[in-house]
Amino acid sequence: MRKLFVLLLSISLYSCYSTEQIFIDYMQPGKINIPDKVERVAVVNNAIVFDENDKTEVTKGNSIINGKGEVMMQSLAELLAEANYFDEIVVCDSSLRQNTLSPYLSHNQVNDLAQLLDVDFIISIDQLALHTSRYAHFVPEWNCYQGIIEAKVKPTLGLYVPQRKDPLLIINANDSMYWDSYGSTELNTFNDQIDKKQMVNEASIFAASTIIKYLLPHWSTAERWLFINGTIHMRDAAIFVKENNWLEAMSLWKEAYKKSKKESYKMRLANNISLGYEMTDNLEESLKWAELAKQYAYIVDKIGERDLNNPQIHNMNNYIMMFQHVEALKKRIEELPLLYVQMQRQ
Repeated sequence: MRKLFVLLLSISLYSCYSTEQIFIDYMQPGKINIPDKVERVAVVNNAIVFDENDKTEVTKGNSIINGKGEVMMQSLAELLAEANYFDEIVVCDSSLRQNTLSPYLSHNQVNDLAQLLDVDFIISIDQLALHTSRYAHFVPEWNCYQGIIEAKVKPTLGLYVPQRKDPLLIINANDSMYWDSYGSTELNTFNDQIDKKQMVNEASIFAASTIIKYLLPHWSTAERWLFINGTIHMRDAAIFVKENNWLEAMSLWKEAYKKSKKESYKMRLANNISLGYEMTDNLEESLKWAELAKQYAYIVDKIGERDLNNPQIHNMNNYIMMFQHVEALKKRIEELPLLYVQMQRQ
Protein backbone atom coordinates (compact mmCIF):
# COMPACT_ATOMS: atom_id res chain seq x y z
CA MET A 1 0.00 0.00 0.00
CA ARG A 2 1.37 3.40 -0.92
CA LYS A 3 2.69 5.82 1.68
CA LEU A 4 -0.34 7.55 3.15
CA PHE A 5 0.32 10.51 5.22
CA VAL A 6 2.77 13.32 4.79
CA LEU A 7 4.67 15.06 2.04
CA LEU A 8 6.82 18.09 2.68
CA LEU A 9 5.70 20.59 0.08
CA SER A 10 7.63 23.70 0.82
CA ILE A 11 9.86 25.28 3.39
CA SER A 12 10.95 28.85 3.89
CA LEU A 13 7.92 30.51 2.37
CA TYR A 14 8.70 33.30 4.70
CA SER A 15 10.44 33.85 7.99
CA CYS A 16 9.17 35.84 10.91
CA TYR A 17 11.46 36.37 13.88
CA SER A 18 12.62 32.84 14.72
CA THR A 19 9.97 30.81 12.91
CA GLU A 20 9.36 29.41 9.46
CA GLN A 21 6.05 28.33 8.05
CA ILE A 22 5.91 24.83 6.60
CA PHE A 23 3.08 23.40 4.52
CA ILE A 24 2.39 19.68 4.64
CA ASP A 25 0.03 17.43 2.72
CA TYR A 26 -1.58 14.47 4.44
CA MET A 27 -4.35 12.02 3.70
CA GLN A 28 -7.77 12.39 5.25
CA PRO A 29 -10.58 9.85 5.02
CA GLY A 30 -13.79 10.61 3.19
CA LYS A 31 -16.41 11.99 5.53
CA ILE A 32 -18.75 9.15 4.55
CA ASN A 33 -17.72 5.53 4.93
CA ILE A 34 -19.22 3.74 1.94
CA PRO A 35 -19.63 -0.02 2.60
CA ASP A 36 -17.10 -2.44 1.07
CA LYS A 37 -19.86 -4.30 -0.74
CA VAL A 38 -20.50 -1.28 -2.96
CA GLU A 39 -18.71 -2.04 -6.22
CA ARG A 40 -20.73 -0.58 -9.11
CA VAL A 41 -21.77 3.05 -8.70
CA ALA A 42 -24.04 5.17 -10.89
CA VAL A 43 -23.78 8.96 -11.07
CA VAL A 44 -27.02 10.51 -12.28
CA ASN A 45 -28.37 14.00 -12.90
CA ASN A 46 -31.60 14.87 -11.12
CA ALA A 47 -31.02 18.64 -10.99
CA ILE A 48 -33.20 21.31 -12.59
CA VAL A 49 -32.11 21.74 -16.22
CA PHE A 50 -30.08 24.87 -16.98
CA ASP A 51 -31.82 27.05 -19.57
CA GLU A 52 -29.41 27.22 -22.50
CA ASN A 53 -31.61 29.84 -24.17
CA ASP A 54 -31.28 32.27 -21.30
CA LYS A 55 -29.32 35.21 -22.76
CA THR A 56 -29.23 37.34 -19.60
CA GLU A 57 -25.90 37.97 -17.92
CA VAL A 58 -25.08 37.97 -14.22
CA THR A 59 -26.46 41.25 -12.92
CA LYS A 60 -24.83 43.63 -10.48
CA GLY A 61 -25.71 42.61 -6.95
CA ASN A 62 -26.91 39.14 -5.92
CA SER A 63 -28.72 36.43 -7.86
CA ILE A 64 -29.35 32.67 -7.81
CA ILE A 65 -28.72 30.57 -10.93
CA ASN A 66 -29.17 26.87 -11.63
CA GLY A 67 -25.90 25.14 -12.44
CA LYS A 68 -25.45 22.49 -15.11
CA GLY A 69 -26.17 19.17 -13.47
CA GLU A 70 -25.00 17.19 -16.49
CA VAL A 71 -21.59 18.94 -16.43
CA MET A 72 -21.15 18.26 -12.72
CA MET A 73 -22.26 14.66 -13.24
CA GLN A 74 -19.63 14.02 -15.92
CA SER A 75 -16.90 15.73 -13.90
CA LEU A 76 -17.78 13.84 -10.71
CA ALA A 77 -17.86 10.52 -12.58
CA GLU A 78 -14.39 11.22 -14.02
CA LEU A 79 -12.97 12.08 -10.59
CA LEU A 80 -14.41 8.90 -9.08
CA ALA A 81 -13.07 6.78 -11.95
CA GLU A 82 -9.59 8.32 -11.67
CA ALA A 83 -9.51 7.48 -7.95
CA ASN A 84 -9.99 3.78 -8.78
CA TYR A 85 -12.00 3.41 -5.58
CA PHE A 86 -14.93 1.47 -7.00
CA ASP A 87 -14.96 -1.35 -9.53
CA GLU A 88 -16.98 0.59 -12.07
CA ILE A 89 -18.56 4.03 -12.47
CA VAL A 90 -21.68 4.29 -14.64
CA VAL A 91 -23.23 7.51 -15.94
CA CYS A 92 -26.89 7.97 -16.86
CA ASP A 93 -27.11 10.51 -19.71
CA SER A 94 -30.78 11.35 -19.21
CA SER A 95 -31.99 14.13 -16.94
CA LEU A 96 -34.22 12.49 -14.32
CA ARG A 97 -36.02 15.49 -12.79
CA GLN A 98 -39.75 14.86 -13.12
CA ASN A 99 -41.10 17.74 -11.04
CA THR A 100 -39.93 20.69 -8.99
CA LEU A 101 -41.89 19.77 -5.84
CA SER A 102 -39.36 17.23 -4.57
CA PRO A 103 -35.67 17.42 -5.47
CA TYR A 104 -35.01 13.79 -4.58
CA LEU A 105 -35.36 10.51 -6.44
CA SER A 106 -38.44 8.45 -5.64
CA HIS A 107 -38.17 4.92 -4.30
CA ASN A 108 -39.38 3.53 -7.63
CA GLN A 109 -36.86 5.61 -9.57
CA VAL A 110 -34.01 4.30 -7.44
CA ASN A 111 -35.02 0.68 -7.92
CA ASP A 112 -35.60 1.12 -11.67
CA LEU A 113 -32.22 2.84 -12.13
CA ALA A 114 -30.38 0.21 -10.10
CA GLN A 115 -31.86 -2.53 -12.23
CA LEU A 116 -31.40 -0.71 -15.54
CA LEU A 117 -27.78 0.29 -14.88
CA ASP A 118 -26.89 -2.84 -12.90
CA VAL A 119 -25.49 -0.90 -9.94
CA ASP A 120 -25.67 -1.27 -6.17
CA PHE A 121 -25.21 2.42 -5.29
CA ILE A 122 -26.51 5.65 -6.82
CA ILE A 123 -25.08 9.15 -6.42
CA SER A 124 -27.66 11.64 -7.60
CA ILE A 125 -27.07 15.33 -8.22
CA ASP A 126 -30.40 16.55 -6.90
CA GLN A 127 -29.73 20.28 -6.84
CA LEU A 128 -26.99 22.62 -8.04
CA ALA A 129 -27.52 26.23 -7.01
CA LEU A 130 -25.07 29.05 -7.75
CA HIS A 131 -25.48 32.09 -5.51
CA THR A 132 -23.70 34.84 -7.46
CA SER A 133 -22.56 38.33 -6.53
CA ARG A 134 -21.24 40.90 -9.00
CA TYR A 135 -19.56 44.08 -7.86
CA ALA A 136 -16.67 46.45 -8.59
CA HIS A 137 -14.44 48.74 -6.55
CA PHE A 138 -11.64 51.20 -7.21
CA VAL A 139 -8.08 50.10 -6.40
CA PRO A 140 -6.00 53.21 -5.69
CA GLU A 141 -2.67 51.35 -5.82
CA TRP A 142 -3.36 50.33 -9.42
CA ASN A 143 -5.42 53.38 -10.42
CA CYS A 144 -8.14 51.20 -11.90
CA TYR A 145 -11.35 49.36 -11.07
CA GLN A 146 -11.51 45.69 -10.15
CA GLY A 147 -14.67 43.84 -11.07
CA ILE A 148 -15.45 40.60 -9.26
CA ILE A 149 -17.98 37.83 -9.79
CA GLU A 150 -18.28 35.50 -6.82
CA ALA A 151 -20.21 32.24 -7.05
CA LYS A 152 -21.13 30.33 -3.92
CA VAL A 153 -21.47 26.82 -5.29
CA LYS A 154 -24.07 24.79 -3.38
CA PRO A 155 -24.60 21.25 -4.70
CA THR A 156 -27.00 18.86 -3.00
CA LEU A 157 -26.46 15.16 -3.60
CA GLY A 158 -28.48 12.16 -2.56
CA LEU A 159 -26.86 8.78 -1.90
CA TYR A 160 -29.25 5.95 -2.66
CA VAL A 161 -29.25 2.18 -2.38
CA PRO A 162 -31.85 -0.15 -3.92
CA GLN A 163 -34.70 -1.39 -1.74
CA ARG A 164 -34.31 1.52 0.68
CA LYS A 165 -37.26 3.92 0.73
CA ASP A 166 -35.38 7.09 1.69
CA PRO A 167 -31.94 8.39 0.67
CA LEU A 168 -29.10 6.79 2.61
CA LEU A 169 -27.64 10.26 3.10
CA ILE A 170 -28.05 13.81 1.77
CA ILE A 171 -24.88 15.84 1.16
CA ASN A 172 -25.11 19.63 1.20
CA ALA A 173 -21.76 21.08 0.13
CA ASN A 174 -20.78 24.73 -0.04
CA ASP A 175 -17.73 26.42 -1.53
CA SER A 176 -16.86 29.60 -3.42
CA MET A 177 -14.97 30.60 -6.54
CA TYR A 178 -14.14 33.98 -8.06
CA TRP A 179 -13.48 35.64 -11.39
CA ASP A 180 -12.04 39.13 -11.66
CA SER A 181 -11.42 41.74 -14.35
CA TYR A 182 -9.89 45.20 -14.50
CA GLY A 183 -10.69 48.44 -16.30
CA SER A 184 -10.46 52.20 -16.22
CA THR A 185 -14.14 52.45 -15.31
CA GLU A 186 -16.61 50.25 -13.46
CA LEU A 187 -18.48 49.64 -16.72
CA ASN A 188 -15.29 48.46 -18.46
CA THR A 189 -14.67 45.85 -15.78
CA PHE A 190 -18.19 44.46 -16.23
CA ASN A 191 -17.82 44.37 -20.03
CA ASP A 192 -14.64 42.30 -19.72
CA GLN A 193 -15.98 39.78 -17.21
CA ILE A 194 -16.62 36.12 -17.89
CA ASP A 195 -19.92 35.45 -19.63
CA LYS A 196 -22.73 33.65 -17.84
CA LYS A 197 -22.57 30.33 -19.72
CA GLN A 198 -18.83 29.93 -19.20
CA MET A 199 -19.16 30.89 -15.54
CA VAL A 200 -21.93 28.33 -15.00
CA ASN A 201 -19.91 25.66 -16.80
CA GLU A 202 -16.76 26.30 -14.73
CA ALA A 203 -18.73 26.49 -11.49
CA SER A 204 -20.46 23.18 -12.29
CA ILE A 205 -17.10 21.47 -12.83
CA PHE A 206 -15.82 23.00 -9.60
CA ALA A 207 -18.90 21.69 -7.77
CA ALA A 208 -17.79 18.12 -8.45
CA SER A 209 -14.46 18.72 -6.70
CA THR A 210 -16.25 19.90 -3.55
CA ILE A 211 -17.94 16.50 -3.24
CA ILE A 212 -14.87 14.25 -3.42
CA LYS A 213 -13.86 14.94 0.19
CA TYR A 214 -17.17 13.43 1.31
CA LEU A 215 -16.83 10.24 -0.72
CA LEU A 216 -13.12 9.35 -0.96
CA PRO A 217 -9.82 9.59 0.92
CA HIS A 218 -8.19 12.83 -0.17
CA TRP A 219 -5.15 15.02 0.36
CA SER A 220 -5.39 18.03 2.65
CA THR A 221 -2.91 20.84 3.16
CA ALA A 222 -2.05 22.22 6.59
CA GLU A 223 0.43 24.72 7.94
CA ARG A 224 2.91 24.13 10.71
CA TRP A 225 5.52 26.33 12.38
CA LEU A 226 9.21 25.57 12.87
CA PHE A 227 11.55 27.45 15.21
CA ILE A 228 14.92 27.99 13.52
CA ASN A 229 17.01 30.64 15.28
CA GLY A 230 18.60 31.27 18.63
CA THR A 231 21.34 28.65 19.01
CA ILE A 232 23.82 26.66 16.97
CA HIS A 233 21.70 23.53 17.45
CA MET A 234 18.64 25.26 16.04
CA ARG A 235 20.49 26.68 13.04
CA ASP A 236 22.21 23.38 12.24
CA ALA A 237 18.94 21.48 12.59
CA ALA A 238 17.27 23.94 10.20
CA ILE A 239 19.85 22.97 7.57
CA PHE A 240 18.92 19.29 7.98
CA VAL A 241 15.24 20.22 7.63
CA LYS A 242 15.94 21.98 4.32
CA GLU A 243 17.53 18.72 3.18
CA ASN A 244 14.43 16.83 4.37
CA ASN A 245 16.58 14.97 6.90
CA TRP A 246 14.20 15.04 9.84
CA LEU A 247 15.95 12.28 11.83
CA GLU A 248 19.20 14.24 12.06
CA ALA A 249 17.30 17.42 12.88
CA MET A 250 15.41 15.66 15.68
CA SER A 251 18.65 14.30 17.07
CA LEU A 252 20.00 17.84 17.47
CA TRP A 253 16.75 19.14 18.96
CA LYS A 254 16.60 16.29 21.50
CA GLU A 255 20.22 16.84 22.51
CA ALA A 256 19.50 20.53 23.09
CA TYR A 257 16.25 19.72 24.92
CA LYS A 258 18.07 17.51 27.46
CA LYS A 259 20.60 20.23 28.23
CA SER A 260 18.23 23.20 28.35
CA LYS A 261 16.54 24.46 31.53
CA LYS A 262 14.84 27.48 29.99
CA GLU A 263 11.11 26.92 29.47
CA SER A 264 10.82 29.11 26.37
CA TYR A 265 13.65 27.19 24.69
CA LYS A 266 12.21 23.82 25.69
CA MET A 267 8.88 24.92 24.24
CA ARG A 268 10.46 25.66 20.85
CA LEU A 269 12.45 22.44 20.85
CA ALA A 270 9.44 20.32 21.84
CA ASN A 271 7.43 21.93 19.05
CA ASN A 272 10.13 21.13 16.50
CA ILE A 273 10.52 17.54 17.73
CA SER A 274 6.75 17.09 17.48
CA LEU A 275 6.84 18.36 13.91
CA GLY A 276 9.71 16.00 13.12
CA TYR A 277 7.72 13.01 14.31
CA GLU A 278 4.69 14.17 12.33
CA MET A 279 6.78 14.48 9.19
CA THR A 280 8.05 10.91 9.72
CA ASP A 281 4.52 9.56 10.26
CA ASN A 282 4.80 8.84 13.99
CA LEU A 283 1.67 10.68 15.06
CA GLU A 284 1.42 9.25 18.58
CA GLU A 285 4.94 10.40 19.46
CA SER A 286 4.28 13.71 17.72
CA LEU A 287 1.26 14.27 19.96
CA LYS A 288 3.31 13.58 23.12
CA TRP A 289 5.84 16.27 22.20
CA ALA A 290 3.12 18.67 21.07
CA GLU A 291 1.45 18.30 24.48
CA LEU A 292 4.81 19.08 26.10
CA ALA A 293 5.21 22.18 23.93
CA LYS A 294 1.72 23.29 24.93
CA GLN A 295 2.54 22.87 28.61
CA TYR A 296 5.63 25.03 28.26
CA ALA A 297 3.67 27.60 26.23
CA TYR A 298 1.16 27.76 29.10
CA ILE A 299 4.03 28.85 31.36
CA VAL A 300 5.80 31.09 28.83
CA ASP A 301 2.62 33.03 27.94
CA LYS A 302 1.57 33.12 31.62
CA ILE A 303 -1.86 31.72 30.86
CA GLY A 304 -2.50 30.87 34.52
CA GLU A 305 -1.98 34.48 35.55
CA ARG A 306 -4.48 35.96 33.11
CA ASP A 307 -7.88 37.39 33.83
CA LEU A 308 -10.25 34.88 32.21
CA ASN A 309 -12.68 37.70 31.43
CA ASN A 310 -9.94 39.65 29.61
CA PRO A 311 -7.34 37.12 28.41
CA GLN A 312 -5.54 39.50 25.98
CA ILE A 313 -5.31 36.97 23.16
CA HIS A 314 -2.72 39.01 21.27
CA ASN A 315 -0.14 38.03 23.90
CA MET A 316 -0.93 34.29 23.68
CA ASN A 317 0.70 33.51 20.34
CA ASN A 318 2.81 30.60 21.58
CA TYR A 319 -0.02 28.92 23.45
CA ILE A 320 -2.49 29.34 20.59
CA MET A 321 0.03 27.87 18.13
CA MET A 322 0.75 24.84 20.32
CA PHE A 323 -2.91 24.32 21.17
CA GLN A 324 -3.87 24.27 17.48
CA HIS A 325 -1.14 21.77 16.68
CA VAL A 326 -2.28 19.45 19.48
CA GLU A 327 -5.89 19.58 18.27
CA ALA A 328 -4.85 18.94 14.66
CA LEU A 329 -2.83 15.89 15.70
CA LYS A 330 -5.70 14.53 17.79
CA LYS A 331 -7.99 14.82 14.80
CA ARG A 332 -5.51 13.07 12.51
CA ILE A 333 -5.06 10.20 14.99
CA GLU A 334 -8.82 9.90 15.43
CA GLU A 335 -9.26 9.62 11.66
CA LEU A 336 -6.57 6.95 11.14
CA PRO A 337 -8.76 3.82 11.63
CA LEU A 338 -11.30 5.05 9.06
CA LEU A 339 -8.51 6.07 6.67
CA TYR A 340 -6.95 2.59 6.87
CA VAL A 341 -10.31 0.97 6.12
CA GLN A 342 -10.95 3.23 3.15
CA MET A 343 -7.45 2.88 1.71
CA GLN A 344 -7.77 -0.92 1.63
CA ARG A 345 -10.24 -0.51 -1.21
CA GLN A 346 -7.58 0.97 -3.51
